[in-house]
Amino acid sequence: MGRITFQTHDFFTPRFVNPDVYISHFILGNIPDPQVVKIIQNLLSAMKKGSRIILNEGVLPEPLTLERSEERITWIMDMEMITTFNARKRLLEDSKKLCRDAHPGLKLRPALKPAASIMSIMKLVLEE
Repeated sequence: MGRITFQTHDFFTPRFVNPDVYISHFILGNIPDPQVVKIIQNLLSAMKKGSRIILNEGVLPEPLTLERSEERITWIMDMEMITTFNARKRLLEDSKKLCRDAHPGLKLRPALKPAASIMSIMKLVLEE
């Protein structure tokens, strides 16, 4: 059997499997902050020290840090999230706050943004 197992899960309920890593792709961006905190807490219920959550999500850039056209598209996507889902794209600082709100021992490592991508890869590690 391989090292990766794909499983379905209702992330609004606690987990009981103890993986080393959870991977989430383009899931949390259209969910309001209080529900994201709850989802993370439900994942944490099965995690042990050193376990990780890998998030592949869109992260808003700090204003005036991208080319004007790229920044404009990114912020338009944020407006779509607000009007469609009552959610929003998040700045990196917003993601750090969600980690703190979910659990004081959950730390966000530096995010990686591949070139020419609107997505960022964030690693959350349970340290305590």
